[in-house]
Amino acid sequence: MTVDPGPPPEPGLVVRPTEHGFQARIWPRPAVPWSWFAAVFGGSGAVGLALGAVTGLAPAPLATAAVSLGGFGLGLALVAWLPGFAPLELDVGEHVVYWNGERYPWARVRGARATGSTLVLLDSAGDAIDRFHHLREPVAAWLALALQASVPDQGPLPSQTT
Repeated sequence: MTVDPGPPPEPGLVVRPTEHGFQARIWPRPAVPWSWFAAVFGGSGAVGLALGAVTGLAPAPLATAAVSLGGFGLGLALVAWLPGFAPLELDVGEHVVYWNGERYPWARVRGARATGSTLVLLDSAGDAIDRFHHLREPVAAWLALALQASVPDQGPLPSQTT
């Protein structure tokens, strides 16, 4: 079954056609975990307050210690969150799907589906092999259609035969 996904949605996706498929670079957009950042800042600040109180600091240095440790904790939280913005690579070739560094032969790949902002690569049983998270929904839907159009015909999925 050949499906034309149409032109790629913008922004967040760069697609280049190749001889046997396409190459795509995708920029994910993770949501900002405000409550997580607040909890890390507050918890680290509370540790600073406790340490300052135990050591008998005056109020001004005590507040400085609390804010400094809170800021340090917030910096660590940002370091943990920011890699979610790293671009993802997808290369659909003649025999293999390159999925952000992983190689999946067409014999194992059956297609893809978009579930909200997640793109799921499916194996021959219809189960998930791998996922891309935090994509824009139109980007995930377009990539699922483009992957489905690139899959060599292997017959229906086992779930579609019952």
